[in-house]
Amino acid sequence: MGTGRFLKSKNPDVQIVGVQPATQTDQIPGIRRWTPEYLPEIFHRNEVDREIDMSQPEAEDTMRRLASEEGIFCGYRRVGRWRRRCVCPRKSRMPPSWRLFVIGGSLYLYRRFSCLIKRINMNTLVFDIETIPDIEGGRKLYDLGDLDADGIAKAMYHLRFQKTGTEFLAHHLHKIVAISVTFRGKGDDFKVWTLGDESADEKEILQRFFDGIDRYTPTIVSWNGSGFDLPVIHYRAMKHKICAPRYWDMGEDDSSFKWNNYISRYHTRHTDLMDLLALYSGRANAPLDELATLFGFPGKMGMSGAKVWDAYQEGKIADIRNYCETDVLNTWLVYLRFQLMRGHILIDKYNSECELVRKHLQHSGKEHLLAFEAAWETGA
Repeated sequence: MGTGRFLKSKNPDVQIVGVQPATQTDQIPGIRRWTPEYLPEIFHRNEVDREIDMSQPEAEDTMRRLASEEGIFCGYRRVGRWRRRCVCPRKSRMPPSWRLFVIGGSLYLYRRFSCLIKRINMNTLVFDIETIPDIEGGRKLYDLGDLDADGIAKAMYHLRFQKTGTEFLAHHLHKIVAISVTFRGKGDDFKVWTLGDESADEKEILQRFFDGIDRYTPTIVSWNGSGFDLPVIHYRAMKHKICAPRYWDMGEDDSSFKWNNYISRYHTRHTDLMDLLALYSGRANAPLDELATLFGFPGKMGMSGAKVWDAYQEGKIADIRNYCETDVLNTWLVYLRFQLMRGHILIDKYNSECELVRKHLQHSGKEHLLAFEAAWETGA
C-alpha cells in the first residue's frame, strides 16, 4: 500500500489494482485472500481502484506461458501483476516497466516445472521383500538336529512366541524368497517385476537388487523398509558376502551422499513412507493395505505376508512373487499421493502418472496385474 500511495501522490492517474486468490483454497505463495478480521492495518480498501480474482490453475498456467513463450521466470505473485496488466492495460498510463516487476523465479520454476520431469521422471525404485524362516539358521542356532523344515519353522515360531509374545521372527532369522520392484525412469519408462526368475536363489536376488542401485543410483521407496526390509537385506547380504559400495556410501566416495544417502533415517534417497508419514513415531504407523484401500487403490490381493511360508511349502513361488508385485504397486501409488501432497507434482502430473501405470498393467497380459487394474477405483 505504501508504494501505491507514493506513486499516486506523484501522479493521480496511477491506478492501484489488487490481485487475490479467487477462493480460500487457491494456494498462490505470497498472496492470501484475507477475511476481514485478518486484514492488516496498512491495508486501506478505499485506496484500491480495482480488485481482480485469480484462481490457482490460472496462476500456474500463466506462469508456464511466461516461461515457455516469453522466457520470463517469475513467481505466482508476479504472474498476478502480469495478468492485471493484460486485464486492464488501457486504464494504466504507467510505462511497462512500472506495470510488471519481474524477479528471478528459479525457486518456483524448480518447484513447479522441473519437478514434473526431475522428481518423477528420475530413477525411482519401489521395493518390497517376502521372506520365510531361515531353516538352516534355525537348525544351527537352536540345535534342532534332523527335524524337517516344517518342524524347524514351528520350533522357531514357538521359541519366538515364548520370548516376545509374537511369532514374528527376529530380522536375522528371515530368508528372502522374493524382491519385487516398480521402476520409474525417464520418459514413459515404468515397469513392475520381481528380481530373478522363480528358480533364483537368495544370493542372486540380493545381488540383482544391489546391482540396480549401483547402476541407476535410484531413489528407493518402501513401506516400513527401515523397520524390516532393509535390515533383513543387510543381514542376508552379509551372509552371502555381497559387496554393495554404492548403497553403503555415506560420503566417502561421493561427497553428495554425506547429506543424502540410503542409510540415514531422515534422508530421502531411501524414503520409508510409513516411517515418514507417521513423523517417525511408531504410534502413528498405518498399514499399507488399509491406507491404499482408503485412497481407492486395490490394497492386498490374494495373500498376506503371514501366508508366505505356507505358500512356499506348497511350491507356490509364482503366487508369492505376484503378491509381492501388487504390494509395490500399492506403495508406488501411495508415493505418488505423497508427492502430490508435498507439492512436488501437480494434479495433472499425478493423473498422468496414474494413467501411465494403468496402461502398463492393461498391456501386461498378466492376470494378477490385470486384476489389480480392475480393482483400482476410477479417479483414485
